[in-house]
Order: sequence, then C-alpha cells, then structure tokens
Amino acid sequence: MVGHYGSDGSSPFQRIDRYGEAAGYQAENISYGPNTGTEIVMGLFIDDGVPDRGHRTNMLNSNFGQTGIAFCRHTSKFNFMTEITYTGRFTPNEKAEERIRRLARERRGGVRMVPSSELPD
Repeated sequence: MVGHYGSDGSSPFQRIDRYGEAAGYQAENISYGPNTGTEIVMGLFIDDGVPDRGHRTNMLNSNFGQTGIAFCRHTSKFNFMTEITYTGRFTPNEKAEERIRRLARERRGGVRMVPSSELPD
C-alpha cells in the first residue's frame, strides 16, 4: 500500500467497513519512514508539504471519538508505514475481533482493542 488505496484497490472507508460499523466522520492519516511514536506524531502534526494541513486537522478534530493505529515494515524505500484511522464511533464485527485475537496471540499480547462500550461518552 502506498497512498490511501490498499493493494486490493480498497479505500480507507471500505477497509473500515470490513471490520465493523463506523458512525460519524471518518478519515485516515498515513506516515512513511519514521519508526518512533514521537517522529510519527510530530511529522503528521507539523504537516510540512501538505498545503491544507489535513493531517493536523484530523489529529485535532473533536468529531473523532476513536482512533485505530497500525504500524508495520513497508516493502518500499520507506521501510516503515503507520496508518491511523479516525472515526466518530466504531463497533467492531466478529471478523475484527478474531483478527485482534489472532494478532495478540502471534505477538504475545502486543495488540489490543478497546470496545466502544468501554469508551467514555
């Protein structure tokens, strides 16, 4: 994946829909290259090179009540990729819950999901 469309041609919103039901606003930020949380967040927040400062706008948008983050090695020259999905509210489906359980087993608990029902209003 390079850009907001996946290797299968899916949009961020189609990928969100695969794993549950989203309500309200939705957006996606992608960072290539940095591999520490500080570098990723600062790069997206400073947002140099993006005229409308869309990454910063997403990070500060109070309409987003939930955020999902994925970080992985990337096969391109960038080495690392971070994908951040924002939504007003998200209710995972069984496919999402099973994937989280599988990843948590494979990575010995390094993955977790907090259900919408446990989030403060």
